[in-house]
Amino acid sequence: MKLNGSVIKKRRIDYNMTQNQLAHGICKQATISNIEKKNTANSMDIISAICARLDLEISDVLVNSYAPAVKENLKKITKLIEVRKFVEAEELLKKLTIMEDKLDARELQELYLQRGTLDFLSNKNPETILFYLYKSLDFGAESNQVLFILANSILGAYYSDRGLTEQAESIFSKTIKLLKAYEKEDDRNPRLALTYYNIANFYSKKKNYTEALDYCDSGLKICAKYSSLVGLDYLLYEKAYNTKALKRANARDEYIVALGISEVLENDWIRKTILEEMKDF
Repeated sequence: MKLNGSVIKKRRIDYNMTQNQLAHGICKQATISNIEKKNTANSMDIISAICARLDLEISDVLVNSYAPAVKENLKKITKLIEVRKFVEAEELLKKLTIMEDKLDARELQELYLQRGTLDFLSNKNPETILFYLYKSLDFGAESNQVLFILANSILGAYYSDRGLTEQAESIFSKTIKLLKAYEKEDDRNPRLALTYYNIANFYSKKKNYTEALDYCDSGLKICAKYSSLVGLDYLLYEKAYNTKALKRANARDEYIVALGISEVLENDWIRKTILEEMKDF
């Protein structure tokens, strides 16, 4: 098992104990040395006894071996949701939910965000959607500012989708302020491009097409800055839709660009939507 040997070493030194004193009656001195230097041990009984002697919880010294797999699965879930492969995303989310008690705060914040987002896009029970989005928001910006902003934008999209315009506008106004404050740090994150899509989509529904285009462009700037594909298909489609709504001459060209990207990113939902809307040209 993987351990954080530095925690044991620090506590041993704080207690003015030698490795021999810590090992007495538990294991060999060499075992303590291996734990502190190589961060490994072969017996949970030994670790339990050492932790008891040092007044430590076992969780204080165990390294979360799930972390790499959790991080990778959260990335996969994000991508699956983006291309609306909800069944596959659901299967991965269930696996993570089973090990919920082993996740750290940042992982839980994202797990709840993805759960709420998936439930929203797949039209699940409204109470479930709000439950998970607010659970994610409860971690606050202090845990992870980007996830906090994303959760706010999904919440705004939820209210907008249900025709609760005032609530949606309030949430999106807050989201925009959070974005501006975050950007002052000159530290944008590629995932925030999707936030701009949600905001643009809201203003598009209000028929504020010019404002919607401005937010599309803000999101596209993030994609360009990071050479990122995150949200690119959604933003290009939204830009094409609003360009068409404004009856601009380049609308068809915008749709062609959006269609090409949707095919490259294998986003069938956007591709089919674009092909349907292009019948008007």
